[in-house]
Amino acid sequence: MPEVRACQANITNPATLQRLMHSFEHALQLLVAQVRQLQENAAQLRTIYAGEKAEAIMVKEQEVMEAWKELLSSCEASRVQVTSVTDKVQFFSVVRENLMWMEGIMGQIGWDEPR
Repeated sequence: MPEVRACQANITNPATLQRLMHSFEHALQLLVAQVRQLQENAAQLRTIYAGEKAEAIMVKEQEVMEAWKELLSSCEASRVQVTSVTDKVQFFSVVRENLMWMEGIMGQIGWDEPR
């Protein structure tokens, strides 16, 4: 996410920002399988070990799951921010195009702005 956040301030091309976010989300999908595997392994280990070891396994699993939830939450916040930045850049682009079009039309009809 630091790469996405660092680029948001400097990117004027929304497609670049969206590609960066898509790349990050693809990498995140690879982690989904690893997190599921960790949960399965932890469940198996808890059945094998008892007492303090089983509890320690459960605590570590909960720590990982909490970190996973925070990462997903952060990703969603970044996705919203990327969408907002993209929308803003696209809006300003449309505004620029409309202003240029209006200036062209005013030039064609000989419009003189009052001063």
